[in-house]
Amino acid sequence: MRSLIIHEKHCTANPNRVCQLCGRKSIKEIIDKYKELFEVKEVDAKEGGWGGGTIIKAVYKKSFRLRDIVNELDYICPNCILAIIRCLGLNRHYFGSKFNFDYKKAIENWWRITNEEAWEKEEREAYY
Repeated sequence: MRSLIIHEKHCTANPNRVCQLCGRKSIKEIIDKYKELFEVKEVDAKEGGWGGGTIIKAVYKKSFRLRDIVNELDYICPNCILAIIRCLGLNRHYFGSKFNFDYKKAIENWWRITNEEAWEKEEREAYY
């Protein structure tokens, strides 16, 4: 039971989750802001190259890029972006290909930036 409670607190399907990567307390306001941009429909995944005959759900109404959303807000970590995709009811493969979001690259970039910032902070503290 305890592990289920811990899981739910951080689950990417929970809009009020606490992110274990960036510490963000909730993504609910982001989900509400972008919910009207998407209309969830069934789409044949074969057309997107995600498997023969599988039905996925994800269609957007307005033209935009994921990066445009992210640039409007504070920097959002890859785990929170994944949670937003899930909470909007979108398919991550469809979303990733349509909006050029690659979780693996995003998480590598997140850690590269985080580590560089930590290194720079340590360097500044060592010399000042």
